[in-house]
Amino acid sequence: MKTQESNRRDLRILLFILLLGILLMFLAGQCAAKLVPAWRMKTNMRSNLTPTYSEVKEEIPEISADILTPPVWYDLFLTPNVTLFPVTSLPNIPTLISTSIPPTPVPTSIVTPIPTSIPTGFPPPPPPPPPPVMNIDLQVSKDDGSGTYTPGTAVAYTVTVSNNGPGAANNVTLADALPASVLTWTWTCAAQNGGASGCDGIVNSGTDFTDSINLPAGANIVYTVMAITSSAATTDLTNTASISAPSGYTDTVPGNNTATDTDTPLLLADLQISKSDGSDYYILDGPIQYTLTILNNGPSDALNFDIQDNVPAEITALTVTCTPTGTANCGLDNTSGNNVSFLGASLAAGAGNQITLSLQGTVANWAVGNLSNTAEVIIPGGAGFNDPNLSNNTSTDVDQQTLPFPYGNIGSSPDGVSTDFPTNSSVIFNFPIVVNGNPSWDLVYYEYPNGSCGGILLDWVIIQVGDGSTWYTVFNWGDGIVDGNAITAAAGLPEDDHRDLCDWQLYNLSGVAIDLDPVVPPGWYPYLRFLAPPVPFPGDPDGIIEIDAIQTLP
Repeated sequence: MKTQESNRRDLRILLFILLLGILLMFLAGQCAAKLVPAWRMKTNMRSNLTPTYSEVKEEIPEISADILTPPVWYDLFLTPNVTLFPVTSLPNIPTLISTSIPPTPVPTSIVTPIPTSIPTGFPPPPPPPPPPVMNIDLQVSKDDGSGTYTPGTAVAYTVTVSNNGPGAANNVTLADALPASVLTWTWTCAAQNGGASGCDGIVNSGTDFTDSINLPAGANIVYTVMAITSSAATTDLTNTASISAPSGYTDTVPGNNTATDTDTPLLLADLQISKSDGSDYYILDGPIQYTLTILNNGPSDALNFDIQDNVPAEITALTVTCTPTGTANCGLDNTSGNNVSFLGASLAAGAGNQITLSLQGTVANWAVGNLSNTAEVIIPGGAGFNDPNLSNNTSTDVDQQTLPFPYGNIGSSPDGVSTDFPTNSSVIFNFPIVVNGNPSWDLVYYEYPNGSCGGILLDWVIIQVGDGSTWYTVFNWGDGIVDGNAITAAAGLPEDDHRDLCDWQLYNLSGVAIDLDPVVPPGWYPYLRFLAPPVPFPGDPDGIIEIDAIQTLP
């Protein structure tokens, strides 16, 4: 009986263990169903493919957070010191489990976040392959067609950039540094040939030039460059253009990637001098002041020239001052007496630059005839520039003598004593006259009384009234035309030189009375001029005109 009872007990234990194993397998299968992925890659071990992150992401569905929640039997297997007791029936299995140590609680609120980056184990995508190396032959040329340049003028260059191939070249850089002798330049795209593109110009720029262009094989771009040079430049004009391609290209002929044009300077400066005292007349013992103005019409600056003026000896007590304006220098004052000289002067081209000399003195009381004075600019050898126009390098001022009134024996009333002037000469008196429309006589010219009938022997003479620039002839004895505005009109023709006129034919016995109003516009006139014309053969016996007096009438 004991043996049978023992066998039945062992059978129940074995059955219990078997049922428990089946239960555990069932529970394990439920858990594994949550962990097994419901996706699969479309590949196998022979595909030799490396899945990318995007491919993996497309295949993996969104993972439920439920798989992170521990099952109800988690404590049963993870808690230590678990004691299993025999059970009499399967429905009471949960009550047969007891623990001597309370199970360790497991927090169920902790959830491990799902990584959003590429899952561990997937390699990063490989870098793109490097671009293939292209063989090209870039070439640049630059020329202005001349070996010289004139500072202050424009220099025209032609720049040609080309690609001789065999490959196409993109993002090619053309660079050209602004030369020191250039103030500004303008780059213009003249042509883009063979599919070339990207050509851009600049206008009146004072900076270096760069341009990014595209050149297919056999293509070229032509630029025209207008460079404005400085008038102050004195050195060679050197200009270099270069071309380069970005990385990834191999230039098979790098020696033609730069081009240089060099010009030597040829300076041209058109110097101009003017001289004036502001009047066409001078007065004995009177002051006189000359103003000399030197300009440079360019195009280049003028360096190391001289200024010279040999002032006539008739001008005494001479003083000289020199004033530079703008970019100018008077140089060394080498003046001695009436020899005015400035050496090594310089003057920049253009408006606002000039040299001004002021010469002040007094006209000597012994001066006779015209007073002529010439000033000049001189370009010595080695000055470094040429003057293209020498015609304006000298300037002459000529003044006629004006006499004060009264002068010598000439007064306002006849006294029978004259001052004589030779034929073929002229004399100007400071003799203000007002022409106001008065119909009677205005002016009386008295000649030396020497006639056979108590009058005069009238010489050929021309009398004029003027302001120094405009002259009006009021009496002309000797032209064969009767002067209707003079008292001699009654005597009629001929108008012979030394014609004998009686005292009763004249004004106040020896005077030629003249009415100015018919021949002179109303106004105030400061000068009275006498001209003694030349007399043909046999000529004037005494060869002079004899002025006794000049008188104005109210």
